[in-house]
Amino acid sequence: MSIGGTARLARGKDVMAAVLDDTVMLMSAESDGYYGLDGVARAVWDRLETPATFDEVHAHLVAMFEHDPEAIRADLIAFVEDASAEGVLDVA
Repeated sequence: MSIGGTARLARGKDVMAAVLDDTVMLMSAESDGYYGLDGVARAVWDRLETPATFDEVHAHLVAMFEHDPEAIRADLIAFVEDASAEGVLDVA
């Protein structure tokens, strides 16, 4: 799976989410796991209320956090790889 550019990112279909203070708590039926997202991971989850391309999410994070775009790209790739492996995100 190639992550980047025009790859379509979406929230996992079988993921339940609840907001607890500044954290989004997720439960994945696919992996039977619980996850807490805050900071940048929370920003990615919020942006994916509607599916978006990797580049759209990346641009959103760069504008939001005003940090080095390449560092954000590397962190986003790592997060998407982990989250998709756990069934929390779908990548197409």
